[in-house]
Amino acid sequence: MDWKSLFLKKRNCAIVATALALVLLACLMYCAGKNHYVYADNSDITINGKLIKALDGAVITFDGGEELETFAGMRDEFDDARRQKHHLRVDCNGETVERTFNIPVAENAVIIRIPAFFRYPDDKSLWLESFRQIIDAPEDISSGSGASSDITQDGEFVM
Repeated sequence: MDWKSLFLKKRNCAIVATALALVLLACLMYCAGKNHYVYADNSDITINGKLIKALDGAVITFDGGEELETFAGMRDEFDDARRQKHHLRVDCNGETVERTFNIPVAENAVIIRIPAFFRYPDDKSLWLESFRQIIDAPEDISSGSGASSDITQDGEFVM
């Protein structure tokens, strides 16, 4: 066997193996480091035509972190949600509900409906939803209407 062809085969294998290792490492870093916004909404919710009242004085623990006390009508955000798999615990009136759930990789933000989680913990489709914030588009600043009349198109204030 020719040494030159053997060297090229080993070299090509090393290049392919290195490329595959880098792709695998990139995928692993993406999945492990992707940050999600996770909101807990403790407000009244209607499911299948039935009104479920918000929990008053519930204590929420997200991923074993600090306990968060929530009251009816409150919405809170959990800070460190870097993995796909999370653990949620809700304590209310001496009753405890705990579940482990996954957030899809493609989701940037999710909202957990606490009353639905507490009453239907096994049906994730009722209490875990994709959350998209709707931000009002700014008024057309060239029209001179509203509060934006003091701002030029370059974003500078006019006195």
